[in-house]
Amino acid sequence: MSSVSDYARLAPDVIAAHATLSDAEIFHPVAAFLPKVPSTLLDIGAGIGRTAAWFASQGVQVTALEPVTELRAAGQARFDTLPFRWVDDELPNLNHTTGLKEQFDTVILCGVWHLLPPEQRDTAMQNIRHVTAPRGRVLMSLRHGPAPDGITTYPVDVRSTVKCARSYGLKAEFQTTARSVQQTNRTRGVTWTWLVLNKT
Repeated sequence: MSSVSDYARLAPDVIAAHATLSDAEIFHPVAAFLPKVPSTLLDIGAGIGRTAAWFASQGVQVTALEPVTELRAAGQARFDTLPFRWVDDELPNLNHTTGLKEQFDTVILCGVWHLLPPEQRDTAMQNIRHVTAPRGRVLMSLRHGPAPDGITTYPVDVRSTVKCARSYGLKAEFQTTARSVQQTNRTRGVTWTWLVLNKT
């Protein structure tokens, strides 16, 4: 993803901004679809590992995927006492993750899809399906509104995303719109669409 270098350059600001966010608040719109224990979860674009740590603390078996070295290192230092695994990998290819030959009950992409160029999204969705277990779920948040300062983003369209998912055997089970939990984003008019996809 072209945004990897952006996040590496802005890592100190990103770490500070993301460290204090509440996962309970972020995932509230899809609370009914969050993983139960025991289950496995893949957090794609894990950042500093805040979300991975939240689920791991509940007993979920978590793999945190993060391509930005600076964010991954910060997360490893911050959450070194929690039992979840880090993987250096990125969309669209997920080369290292598919090499694990594992599939996950839940796959999460929170604030990730808008970082992918449109021409990479078909490949990304195909590989997301590949790492999702039979009857597993994919939880995606799609950003609408201005890009974060200094980060390269691309427009997302809910209907096109649902169609793309369906073409790779991921059927939309639930969709809702939510406001951003970050005050800066709310001021700028940023909203999110949450999708819950089932592997068919």
